[in-house]
Amino acid sequence: MNLKTEHLLLLFLFIFCYFSNICFGQSELSVADSRLKKNIVGLHGGLSSVLKMRGVTYEWKTKSYPQFQHKDGKEIGFVAQELEEIEPLLVDLTSEGFKTIEYERVTVVLVEAVKEQQQMINHLKKQLSTMQLELNALKMQKK
Repeated sequence: MNLKTEHLLLLFLFIFCYFSNICFGQSELSVADSRLKKNIVGLHGGLSSVLKMRGVTYEWKTKSYPQFQHKDGKEIGFVAQELEEIEPLLVDLTSEGFKTIEYERVTVVLVEAVKEQQQMINHLKKQLSTMQLELNALKMQKK
């Protein structure tokens, strides 16, 4: 993982949080009590999923679909059909057949991606430290 990828992920996280606050206002509470859940399995592959996601800018077709009351102007987000190919659980379907994105669920994938990335960083730090010790030992032998 290079520095550019790390910065892209951090930028992605910032944009997502900013976008979520604008679109949804104050955060709503979601019941998440383990007593209400079954078949709980850890999520894996968050980083590979995030790296496949494509953030886009777009404009709504407000004249063609006035029933949605979207505002005019440029927006940022994802395309539901693209996101569905990466992680189907992030996308739902309205009764009219339009795909929607569960942006709250994207946070879970982002958290797992950051954790995976941190494991990679920690591993690279260990490797660098080992290599530095070996280099220092070689320098001492040379003297």
